[in-house]
Amino acid sequence: MRSHRPNTPTSYRVLLSAIYLSSKFLFKLSWLSLNALGRNLSTDHIVIPILMKGHRLHH
Repeated sequence: MRSHRPNTPTSYRVLLSAIYLSSKFLFKLSWLSLNALGRNLSTDHIVIPILMKGHRLHH
């Protein structure tokens, strides 16, 4: 058996941390954009057209 360990686990850990950080950043970005949308538009402007569409589809 070789005593030298392959460096795949460390690279895997680096990859995981990079994915985690990028996903965290993306989540923060989407959350901020959602907040901005919520501030600019009232919920009625979003919810009511969807309800009207669903109502029209059902009937």
